[in-house]
Amino acid sequence: PGRQFCSAAVLRAARASPASPCRGSSFAALGVPSVLASRLAALGMRRPTPVQDAAMSLLMKRPGASPLAEPPKSAVLRWHTGSGKTLAYLLPLLARVDPRERAVQCVIVVPTRELCLQTLRLLKAVSGHGRANKKGNALRVSSAMGRVNTRMESELRCQPPHVLVGTPQPLGVLLHSRVLPLASNAAARVLVLDEVDALSEPHRAPHVHRILSAPAPFWTAPQAAAAAAAPSSRHTAAAMGGGGEARPRSAPEAWRAGSVWLVSESFRKNLP
Repeated sequence: PGRQFCSAAVLRAARASPASPCRGSSFAALGVPSVLASRLAALGMRRPTPVQDAAMSLLMKRPGASPLAEPPKSAVLRWHTGSGKTLAYLLPLLARVDPRERAVQCVIVVPTRELCLQTLRLLKAVSGHGRANKKGNALRVSSAMGRVNTRMESELRCQPPHVLVGTPQPLGVLLHSRVLPLASNAAARVLVLDEVDALSEPHRAPHVHRILSAPAPFWTAPQAAAAAAAPSSRHTAAAMGGGGEARPRSAPEAWRAGSVWLVSESFRKNLP
């Protein structure tokens, strides 16, 4: 709400074949970290497609770049099916993750369970399936589907993934309840709405609105871990630092200072 999506940040379909690699371009030249580029090569992807080239040219953060060259906070990615849109936003997203921070830094909203599982598989393949690098850091990814229960909340608090992909209903509950440990640096958070046309359907739109209007997180990562280990609601209240007191009635929106990216083949309806 209240966010402007400027035309300069709108990426549209190219005349070239949507999935054909760009000649003379490479993932490394677009700023993709070497560890991610090597995993892409192992998967048989050595050159970006047109949508990946366009998206990463705009959204990839480059070390040492001028503040004036910072990527836009809001972007609309509109391209054909089968063009590689998912990887086009996943690579800039993964490049922004700080694996040293135990918090959810990126949230991806997809309309269906099938797309959630498909996106999760690609995330795991590109992120190294959670294996630690030479510095001992690992990119953790997870999903949120189905009914939110105590076990799901406890796992997310105790072992928060860096990237969380899920369907609208559970993500709306987790974010609006303010128990999901988001990154402490609000400007580093990224929210992606994939297949935004489908997310605008009447049965999904209320949940998407809850995600967009979610208040700032109540939990910090240490508080979340302490609360997950607490045996009772009284201890949980103490771990939250509230002594059982009611939570504040209002708080800054979780995504106000962060980045929001919209992804779709085409926008036939109003945005949520």
